[in-house]
Amino acid sequence: RVEGEEGKEAISLIKDGKLDRPVVLVGFIEGWPARKWTPFSLAQGPLAEVTTSFRFGARGSQEVTRENDCFFKSLSFRDFFLWSQEGNGVSKDNAALDKITRSLGGRSKGAYWGYADYKRFHELFRGFPQNGESFVDWSSVGVDTTGYVHSNFWYGSAGSEAQCHYDTYGYNLVAQLYGEKRWLLFPPGDRKGLMRPTRIPYEESSVFSDLKFKSAGEVPGGMEVVLKPGEVLYVPHYWWHQVEALSDSISVNSWVDLPVPDSFERVKEGIVRLVACNLHTKRLRTTDEMAMRTSKKNHGEEEEEEDNDWINPTEEVR
Repeated sequence: RVEGEEGKEAISLIKDGKLDRPVVLVGFIEGWPARKWTPFSLAQGPLAEVTTSFRFGARGSQEVTRENDCFFKSLSFRDFFLWSQEGNGVSKDNAALDKITRSLGGRSKGAYWGYADYKRFHELFRGFPQNGESFVDWSSVGVDTTGYVHSNFWYGSAGSEAQCHYDTYGYNLVAQLYGEKRWLLFPPGDRKGLMRPTRIPYEESSVFSDLKFKSAGEVPGGMEVVLKPGEVLYVPHYWWHQVEALSDSISVNSWVDLPVPDSFERVKEGIVRLVACNLHTKRLRTTDEMAMRTSKKNHGEEEEEEDNDWINPTEEVR
């Protein structure tokens, strides 16, 4: 962890592309309006009636839950907040809470965690100044904000988690606004061996690890960071990371472009997407699913869910 002058020096190294290890920046986002966010303030304020997709995973699993194994449901932030506070005395309206739980197939907070992840600011905060970007100020950690800046929103209950992966584009800055998250980080040196990379499930710009672990010590070279409110984590390009919320948590992030490697990676990702789309189309055609789905749609019949375990639920291929 670095702060003050040492932190400013780290920010300078990050800007110049000369810092090749993770670092936690302390004391650089206290002036952000978003720093005051809490689950309660968002559920009663700007996001109260905003509806988005949450994913739900079972608690107590010995392995990290893949997105493909989650249950997805659209809820308003107010309803998710009420669900996540079950047993805390926040809501006196038991009927409303029961209705929300029933809409989730009976999944209660005690048995499941919920997560709204990868939510783009310009979609959640449509209509707000700068589509929500006015709530944050990445220039405080060295990002050039004169051009296009893309922020993402992450809000989950305790236990929510993300499978180990690395991002093919840019470096990652993660600002923890509320609660704590545990990050497991692994260097990119042996990306093709030790971490057992896989593109299944397919998601553009994400390479997952086929390893199943819950602690950094299970993989040589791993490190653990508990990110606390007011701190910013710098994740260098190609570093593997796995994340778990230790409490109800709100964070925002931005991937910052690296022009030279990103140009090469975008070509690679374009080829991977082309292959994924062709395989998907070929599969539909060879099983006559395409004709069957078209017929059902034309006759107003309900379609069966596709068996697309090899595609991440939030990814679209055509």
